[in-house]
Amino acid sequence: YSSYLQDGRYRFNVTVHALDVSFFKFAMAIISPNVLLPAFATRLGAGNVLIAFIPSIWFIGLFLPSLLSSYYVEQLSRNKPYLKVSGFIQRLPWLLICIGIGLFLPHRPGVVLAILTAGYIASALASGVSSSAWSELIAKAIPQRIRGSFFGLIGFLGNGLAIAGGLLVKWIMQSERFGYPANYLIIYASISVLLVISYVFFLLNREPILSKKLAPERHFHRYIGAALRFLRSDTRFKWLIASNVLMHANLIGSAFFMVYGLKKMNLDDSLAGGFITFSMVVSMLASLGLGRLADTIGHRKSLIISRLTIVAALALILFVRDWRVLYLVFSLQATQQALNLVSSSSFVFEISPEGKIPTYVGLMNTITAPFLLAFSLIAGKIANSFANGYQVCFGIGLGASVASTVILFFLRDSSPQNATP
Repeated sequence: YSSYLQDGRYRFNVTVHALDVSFFKFAMAIISPNVLLPAFATRLGAGNVLIAFIPSIWFIGLFLPSLLSSYYVEQLSRNKPYLKVSGFIQRLPWLLICIGIGLFLPHRPGVVLAILTAGYIASALASGVSSSAWSELIAKAIPQRIRGSFFGLIGFLGNGLAIAGGLLVKWIMQSERFGYPANYLIIYASISVLLVISYVFFLLNREPILSKKLAPERHFHRYIGAALRFLRSDTRFKWLIASNVLMHANLIGSAFFMVYGLKKMNLDDSLAGGFITFSMVVSMLASLGLGRLADTIGHRKSLIISRLTIVAALALILFVRDWRVLYLVFSLQATQQALNLVSSSSFVFEISPEGKIPTYVGLMNTITAPFLLAFSLIAGKIANSFANGYQVCFGIGLGASVASTVILFFLRDSSPQNATP
């Protein structure tokens, strides 16, 4: 493994992993859980509770099965064969959604809404069972000293491609040539093609093999017991989880950014593509610099900046009534997500004991998942119960994000002896 790091073989993996994730991000940017997906679900007749769930569904599916899958992943000497299967399952639902749109719209929108919801959940769960294995694969394949730059490169490429996607969405939604539902059919067909390209690049990666791997715990109940002992003994990790949970509470407010524009500011669906494009331009231009910044100042400080951007987004939409502020709101949200991509996993990699990255990723994700479910229920209930429900949601998200930032400010940076290679 040391020769892999020293002779430059990792550069090929940097390239194919960056292209895999970039095309995946391209597809996810078009899907856009914060913009296009809520707009499509609203068109299909979804209520506020489901709309509030949409951004959280991905995170719940991503996080909930993570600890269970990490138990299996820690027994593997290689992660790629496992990820071939889970990655295929992760991408398949979007093709099925595309087929459902072609078969059932415009006459049976309820059926399409059910397919969309089920497919989105299935893809999210497949992402969840992949997360621990993918995290360990990346920790092995990408040297620590360039991880921030690597994730910044992903942000740059992914957002650059997503700009084209935003322009495509805007053109399709505004074009008289593509009426409803043909516009959404074309969009979801494009998503399916992009996910196939992403999968091809993933298949090209060459997984390095560690010279030694700690003996895994063969019994699940003993594995869980050992994981909980890590949690009890690592105070910094416990506070990082608390900060992470509070950060995700911003979804109580940010889930309604687009819906607030549609319902309270009387905006047209066609503006969704414009919001995507503008926010992706900002994120693309910032990503390379943000990656290098994280490598320089450390991933904890990078995460603090990430939290501050979502604080600013929620404050703006709460106190400014001009619809044009949504361009800045979505730009700040995109920047927060880019910074989170650069530093969230990298900081966990750094503080994880040797050989325990899947366990730490699994603990972080699985503990967070129930809170995401609760946040979604709270958001939908508040939005339906108050005349100014959206503003109340924005205020709660703002307070939680401020608390998350304060916790991170008092955490210490990772120790070199705990850092992965």
